[in-house]
Amino acid sequence: MVEILISGAIRIYMRLFKHDIPGIFARGVDGLKLDGIRMERSAELPDFYKEAFEFEGVSRLKMNDIETIGFDKPANQLNE
Repeated sequence: MVEILISGAIRIYMRLFKHDIPGIFARGVDGLKLDGIRMERSAELPDFYKEAFEFEGVSRLKMNDIETIGFDKPANQLNE
């Protein structure tokens, strides 16, 4: 649980949940082009940073000259 103190009087409590977090996320895009990207996952990041890219409902995706280092898998594509 994270406690945030605002203006010295108001306390807000938030729960942060671990979930897979990609380096780049796109949803509902038609005609996405990614070119010349190098993405390296730092060993210091928590384990839930798994994929370099995650796409949901993306059509006409073009990827060129992409390099990913240190990720469990480079991409996850979910089509709806």
